[in-house]
Parts: sequence; structure tokens; C-alpha cells
Amino acid sequence: MKTRIALLLTALMLAAWAIALADDPEVSVDESSYKPGETIRVSFTAPADYPENAWIGLIPSDVDHGDEDENDRHDVAHEYLSGRTSGSIRFKAPKKPGEWDVRLNDGKGSEVASASFKVEAPAE
Repeated sequence: MKTRIALLLTALMLAAWAIALADDPEVSVDESSYKPGETIRVSFTAPADYPENAWIGLIPSDVDHGDEDENDRHDVAHEYLSGRTSGSIRFKAPKKPGEWDVRLNDGKGSEVASASFKVEAPAE
């Protein structure tokens, strides 16, 4: 009986840990570099308790990380999650070549995840 209880408690603890990990915000891109105007596929996961105005945006990499308002001042494209907890979003790569980030903002003032990519200069 004690063994069954111990196994049950272990299973419950592992399940709780897995659920907690599933709630960690994440964002990723499908490629490491793009041509200007090329489609960027962004995959994301976000906790269910984020407000409707949580958003993902394209921000130059040289903008400091962490502050949602700072990201909002510099984004060139964005989309609200509108309650979605996972999925994909498509953006067009910026026209300006250089280093860029896709940043997930929690709608409460903080950047919570990011992924970097490069926009290649057009061939001359």
C-alpha cells in the first residue's frame, strides 16, 4: 500500500512539473536568416493567464531586451495573441538588412521570450 501511494505521489509530482514547464513562454522562428519581404513563420507558446493584449513583434536586435514599452517603440510589425496559448504567426521579413528579434511580450509590461534572426542584404 505504501508503495502504491509513493508511486501515485511521484506521478502527480511529475505531472505537475510537466504542466509547469508547458506554461513557460517560448518563441521560435523557422529559419536563421531571411531575404527582405520573405515570410517568417513564428511558433509560440504562452501561459493561459496572459491578457488579450499579449503580443509578438519584430524588433531590431540592438534594442535592449526586457521592457515591453521599449519593444513597442521599436517594433516594425506585431500581432496580438488574443488569448491564444500556442500556434504560429507569419510576418514579412523587414526591408532593412541586419540582426532582428522576434519578441514575446506578456501584455503586462515585460518581454518574456525572444528568438533572433538575420535579414540578408539584397544581392546587387
